[in-house]
Amino acid sequence: MIISGPSHKQTQKEPLHTALFRIRAFLRVSYLAASIVSAIFFYPAAGCCNDEAITMEDGSSMGAITITGLSQRDAEDSTTIRITAEGSLNSYKTFDLFNPPRLIVDLTGARFHGNDLYRSTSDLIEKVYVERDHPDKTRFVFYMAGITGVLYSIDQTGSTMTIDFYLDKNADSPPVPKIESPGANTVIHAGRPEIFSGSVTDGNRPFLSQWVFSGNQMRYIRYEQGPFTFDCAGTYEVAYLVTDRDGEMASDSITVSVVDNPSADPASRPDKPGTQIRESKGSDGHIKWPEDFLGISLNAGSYVSGTSEDFVLVATGDLGQEILTLTGRNSTVLAINPSFKIASFLRLDLYAGQFFVNRDTDLFFLSAGPRFIFPTKQSVKPYVRCAAVYGRLDCTNMPGRFKNTYGWEYGYGIIVSRSNLEFGAEMFYRDISFDYEAPLTQTVDTNHDYIDFSGYSVCASVAYRF
Repeated sequence: MIISGPSHKQTQKEPLHTALFRIRAFLRVSYLAASIVSAIFFYPAAGCCNDEAITMEDGSSMGAITITGLSQRDAEDSTTIRITAEGSLNSYKTFDLFNPPRLIVDLTGARFHGNDLYRSTSDLIEKVYVERDHPDKTRFVFYMAGITGVLYSIDQTGSTMTIDFYLDKNADSPPVPKIESPGANTVIHAGRPEIFSGSVTDGNRPFLSQWVFSGNQMRYIRYEQGPFTFDCAGTYEVAYLVTDRDGEMASDSITVSVVDNPSADPASRPDKPGTQIRESKGSDGHIKWPEDFLGISLNAGSYVSGTSEDFVLVATGDLGQEILTLTGRNSTVLAINPSFKIASFLRLDLYAGQFFVNRDTDLFFLSAGPRFIFPTKQSVKPYVRCAAVYGRLDCTNMPGRFKNTYGWEYGYGIIVSRSNLEFGAEMFYRDISFDYEAPLTQTVDTNHDYIDFSGYSVCASVAYRF
């Protein structure tokens, strides 16, 4: 069987304004009180960081086999990687990832006893990592050159897998994207899906494609072709942006007109842009906010990251080699939580939290997301929530640095209301990892190119509602 690729997905990271870290001063003052509260909480956890992937092939189940060889053969404009084993390698999955471009091959039911890191002599493959964190598979990570990587094909026959990396034979030229669908003068109805597709000529493959839909105070970006639905009537601009492996960019754009769906019930149609939302005003003419519009809470608890200690760094210096690892999988959490009431069952939560891991580790998180409260007649109300997370990690005892990153979390809990006070308890899971950047002035080797801080937390909170 042969698989050709790639198809990339991009994750972009941007630094958050440093002014937000002023909150940390307040959190450190409250640390002693939070430690007493969090001491009663402990929840075993194990977290892992999995890249978002596209499954290309998955064979039948098989017993554990041993990988006996990993070899590389370089040619003028291609590189061939060959993996051999004592048994069949027909059970595998592949991932295409971006930023940096890399190909991941997961061999299910396979064990490998070679080195974790292979230095490549090829201009197409920068390095090869081998990960054995999962007991049921071995992962090979091939870091490819270029902005979007290089072309490749996979051929698997019995106990041998061959991966060929090669360059695009076309002459160097910028890509020329073109929106094929929808055509000119197409009438698009709000609420009905419309197919958007495009093509690319020239340029040097592989390409990274982006579709940008904007207009009527809306902006949406995605990386796949296919159907898109406009909720409201109006005029929108649709841009098709393409980047090739050399970093050259080009775009094509169209303007589309969206009209109301004549078959939809008028009462169920989305409000048109510009529709005024009625405001409730008091006798003085000012807007009267709903009761308990804003709440401020202090959260304290315990966080357990089962895989944070798996990151190992070997630093070579004047005194020889030094092995460094993070200590302290259990940490105390202290956070401030402003909460805005959108509806009786919906709130928007913002969390600014400091994690006290050890004296050499500074871990800070910000998160934002909705909280859905289940309506009950009692004062005790359960809820679920989810949020996007921004993280910052500093380890003073390790050379190099960890890059700021994004992740996600979800949790569930209960709240008990007493007048303007609100007491709560929550358990949540956070999925986040930090990419490692080695120093330029020192030789270091790591078993992973990231540290995984995914884990569980149990927290208690007290809030005052305005």
